[in-house]
Amino acid sequence: MEKDMMIQEKEKLYVELRNILKGQPGPEVAEQLTTHVRLLNEKTRQLKAMASELNMFQVIFLICTRNLFYIYPLETFPNYCTVLQPAIQIFFILVLFHPIQ
Repeated sequence: MEKDMMIQEKEKLYVELRNILKGQPGPEVAEQLTTHVRLLNEKTRQLKAMASELNMFQVIFLICTRNLFYIYPLETFPNYCTVLQPAIQIFFILVLFHPIQ
């Protein structure tokens, strides 16, 4: 009788412990976390590189437009716009469609 009660109590504790462990994350969660952290670091590096490239393109664009102001006086503004339009298009093509490395 006493042994049966002890066995039932141990079984009850075993079931409770198994239910508690069922709710705990397993080793696959730690592996997924490691993968996500690595991917996040890689994307952060790519984003920084893209921001640096964008900054470079913006500087190049500003230099080109300043040089155009010296080449084309303000009176010839329609000519200036005609010359500037392809530069703007190239700038946006480089910025928007530049492949991620």
